[in-house]
Amino acid sequence: MPRAKSQPPPVASPTYRNRVLELRYLKPGEIADHPLQWRLHPETQKAAVEGVLREIGIAGVLLVYQSAANGGGYTAVDGHLRKSLDADQPWPCVVLDVDDAESAYLLSTHDPLSAMAEASAAQLAALLREVSSGESAVQQLLAQLGEQHGVLPPGFQPVGVEGQGRLDQEAPITCPACGEVFTP
Repeated sequence: MPRAKSQPPPVASPTYRNRVLELRYLKPGEIADHPLQWRLHPETQKAAVEGVLREIGIAGVLLVYQSAANGGGYTAVDGHLRKSLDADQPWPCVVLDVDDAESAYLLSTHDPLSAMAEASAAQLAALLREVSSGESAVQQLLAQLGEQHGVLPPGFQPVGVEGQGRLDQEAPITCPACGEVFTP
C-alpha cells in the first residue's frame, strides 16, 4: 500500500490553537524523559506493548517538545515506555509548540482524559470477537479488559491463534460464578 503524503497543516480554527509543529522521526537517545513523568510502566504493560509492536508494528506517535529546562532538547510528554524499548528504533514524534509549564499541564491530563471514556459493553464484546493475538501478554490484556467490563466471565483464559477455532463455535457458555448462560 502506498504511503500517504504529508498534508499542510489546516488553517487554525478560531476556537482552538494548533500546537502541532511537525512530524519528525527521532531515536530514543534524542528524547529526554520528562522530569515530572508520573506514570510507572510495570512489566505486564511492557510485555503487552512489545506484543502489539511485534504483531502490528508502530501505529502511533510520541508527543515531544523542545524544553527550555533541557537546553532546548526534545523531551517526551507521551511515549516514555515505547521509546525505552529499543535504543536504535526511530519513532514518529509529533513535535509540539508548548513550553515547560504547558508540557506539565499536558503530562498531568493526557492519560487521565483518555481514562475518563466509558465503555459500551456491546461494542467491546463485538470488538473482542474480531481480535485475536498470538502474544500471551496481549491475550491477558484483552481478557482483563473483557472481565473488567463484564463481557467475559471471570477467570476467562485466552488461547493462542492455534486454539481460536474452538472459541469460534457458537455454543452456549455457562458462567461458573453466577450461572448465567450466554452465547458468544
